[in-house]
Amino acid sequence: MQLRLNNWEQVLVLLQQLEKYDGMESWQAREIRHQAHQHLLLRHGSDLNALMAYWKKVPEEDRLNGRVALMGAEAFIKLGAGNQAQEVLEMSLTKQWNSELAAKLGDCHSTNPHKQLQQAEHWLLSHEGDANLLLSLGKMCIRLSLWGKAQSYLEASISVAPSAEAHLTLARLLESRGESDAANRHYRLSVEFCRAE
Repeated sequence: MQLRLNNWEQVLVLLQQLEKYDGMESWQAREIRHQAHQHLLLRHGSDLNALMAYWKKVPEEDRLNGRVALMGAEAFIKLGAGNQAQEVLEMSLTKQWNSELAAKLGDCHSTNPHKQLQQAEHWLLSHEGDANLLLSLGKMCIRLSLWGKAQSYLEASISVAPSAEAHLTLARLLESRGESDAANRHYRLSVEFCRAE
């Protein structure tokens, strides 16, 4: 009943009681709990203080879940809280690798971008073929004005798995460096991928 009413706080309370008395399969309870957290993160996604307070209440086991971590990171990014988003992603990625989360690393505007880049490059040692991680590394290098390195990472991302976002990011980088022919080619490719996606 509470599920249908979208009363997610009450859903979490009821789940806790059901789990205490073995009233539900643990995998089923976990799925519903993660769904509730995702909805509540969305609900708190327009107020940074409310979002931070809610995130602290989410049990660590649930925070490490890929879908919950992604939703939390996206909410923090949207509110301009890059450090919090980065922390959410790094905690989950350290526990279990998830390419979708790696893609979000490049959108976290950290106050310590060198440390952020260092951590991402460390992960690259064991995930060298991850196009999303390479794209994130390219974005981080752009923020640090490491143009050559950024271009290398973006080209590597495209060679592994071309995407509209990677082509667009590379096009903007090339345009900023006055390489308009190459930039236009990547802009066109970006548009083609947008149509296909």
